[in-house]
Amino acid sequence: MHGYSKYFKSSHGFTLIEILIAMAIGLVILGALYGVFTMQNKTLSNQEQIVEMQQNARAAMDLLTREISMAGYNPKNISDTTSPRISAATANSISFVVDLNGDGDTADSNENITYDIYTSNGVKCLGRTTSGSKQPAVEHIENMNLTYLLSDGTETTTPNSTQLESIVKVRVSVTAVSAKPDSNTGNYMTYTLTSEIVPRNLALSGANLAFSTPSSSGSGGSEGGESGSDNGGSTDGGESGSDGGGATDDGGSEGGESGVDDGGSTDDGGSGSDTGSLTDPTIANISPVSGGAVTKGTTVSFCADITHPSGVDHVTLWVGEDSATNDIATTGSGDRYCGSFKVPSGKGKIVIFKFVTVDDTGASHTSSEYSVTTN
Repeated sequence: MHGYSKYFKSSHGFTLIEILIAMAIGLVILGALYGVFTMQNKTLSNQEQIVEMQQNARAAMDLLTREISMAGYNPKNISDTTSPRISAATANSISFVVDLNGDGDTADSNENITYDIYTSNGVKCLGRTTSGSKQPAVEHIENMNLTYLLSDGTETTTPNSTQLESIVKVRVSVTAVSAKPDSNTGNYMTYTLTSEIVPRNLALSGANLAFSTPSSSGSGGSEGGESGSDNGGSTDGGESGSDGGGATDDGGSEGGESGVDDGGSTDDGGSGSDTGSLTDPTIANISPVSGGAVTKGTTVSFCADITHPSGVDHVTLWVGEDSATNDIATTGSGDRYCGSFKVPSGKGKIVIFKFVTVDDTGASHTSSEYSVTTN
């Protein structure tokens, strides 16, 4: 008995106080680790919400910019001033007509497009209406504000029927909202983008021209701009040169696409730098229809009927998604040219495509840009 008692007395261990202190220190460390983990988790969640919100805003703005800029597009009759271009416009919605399939007929039901904000399944969306059917184009878009610049320089948010014909620029502001509230404040986050859109086809018709050509002659020129107005000289580098003097330079537009003769006589001026035919090809029956939807992650065949007076040598399909671009050779059957591209697997991705045609003279022609959205 005395031996066992001596053994226990000589054994060392932890006292209750030591154990409690160790447990307290451990709990403090665990609490600190849990706090760091929780904070990092909240930060990650908030960043994901911000990224998604900004992507939604950019997708909405990209879609609006591309389609509003095509308002009035009719490749077979660009001088038509009787067909409606922007048919209705308010501070929060816009309706316009665009020839999506390039057949020269803007009366097709799916070519009268309206954009506004509406609620779908409890979520505010940018809505796109065609053929009387409204579909959510981009989710979690809280608001859209539109301001219209008229050809006389004034601005309005509610143009009347007469002012609709004078719209030359649309200022668009879209506000996206986060899908979930901020985990720190409990409030929903918002992100706003603003852009100014110039529907170029409206000016082509002459009905919405934002500026006039001077009638008096003078000297000087405009170099490098998209449109050059020359009071009697020549226009270099612009897409179109307008000569308001008494004589017009047929060759005085260097590097540009066309020269406009407002004068009374014609003169063989300087030489242009373009080679080959300046006549653009006719593009019709585009598939899939611009503004439509395609199934995500599938290989889509992008096709169009393309003809040119000089003949078509070959056609290249250009496809872009986000920052990636792809030049794809097409196969032709008669006047039908098709190229295949695997669209992104994500939902709501905007895929942009266009056709680059090289005619038999060697001249290259790039079509307007079209877009589809994955679903």
